Amino acid sequence: MLTWFGSAKNVVLVVLTVGITSGIYARSIGTNEHQADSNKGVLSDRLSRDQQKTWKSIQQIIYAEDEEGKPLHPTLKRLLEQLETSNHTVHVEFLGEASRCDCIAGAFWIERFDPRGKEHVASIKLYLKTIDQAALSPSVQNNGESIDLARLNKVARYAEVFGHEMAHATDILFDLQRARMMYEFIEGTDQVVHDSVLLKSGEGRAQLQRVIAEREAVLNDFEISAQTIETQIWRELINVYRRHKSEKD
Repeated sequence: MLTWFGSAKNVVLVVLTVGITSGIYARSIGTNEHQADSNKGVLSDRLSRDQQKTWKSIQQIIYAEDEEGKPLHPTLKRLLEQLETSNHTVHVEFLGEASRCDCIAGAFWIERFDPRGKEHVASIKLYLKTIDQAALSPSVQNNGESIDLARLNKVARYAEVFGHEMAHATDILFDLQRARMMYEFIEGTDQVVHDSVLLKSGEGRAQLQRVIAEREAVLNDFEISAQTIETQIWRELINVYRRHKSEKD
């Protein structure tokens, strides 16, 4: 799933493009196959040394507490702890370049699908430059609430987008039916999209439009729950910002 800035139509088209050009596909784990990833939870092993510093800064925000020891961002903390204590594996990746359409800030993918629903392998990717650029863009309406990333500092913006993708991860990985839907739908339509793009006929274009419409419906369904949680994350982050601002004033 994607955290994005722009129209839903553009997002769907980007999802199709990523599926074709990057070769990122969900893969099923066989009954007798041992998972290559022995470690569970949220892993930062794909991050460079410099990226590890950014990751630690994000973690500091997630686990920040007030004077009484209460979490300042309980929703972020809850999501991360859910993933950390699970048998699933979620790799964190920071991509230095901007996304292809300069509108995708983050992405969640199932890299390997476990038919038992116990040990999925997934990844959360953050496009840091896209997130930085989003701070210069107008605020986004999310469930009727205005989310303005420019009001947060750089690391808090990264944490906000990471929270959105964690919301997708917990929504999908812990629900076998939804995980299967994502796996089967993405894998099942990638070839259709590829073949339709190659076809120049009107029939091929019509088939592509049908797939786009179907994928948009599925993506919108996944986005509803993630946006609800993201709104709560935003409120917690902006409340801390306002508190610090008032203390300085």
